[in-house]
Amino acid sequence: MSTPKITNAKQMEKLLLKLGFKMVRQKGKHIFYRHHDGGTTTVPYQKGDNLPRPLIRRILNDINLTADQYQDELDSL
Repeated sequence: MSTPKITNAKQMEKLLLKLGFKMVRQKGKHIFYRHHDGGTTTVPYQKGDNLPRPLIRRILNDINLTADQYQDELDSL
């Protein structure tokens, strides 16, 4: 498995919306997303801060996306 590219919460939000996730609620700085097939994930939203790589891996695991697929999707944004 390749290493996922570091990104910020705004780019991750764009990716999730492109993949069909919808924002369902927010509690503090954490935004909860749900896909129509039942998949869910949470992204901490802090403007200007990059998401740590372990958190990106956890989000990718939640949305069933490999690091290579993630990179391809980011490049197409």
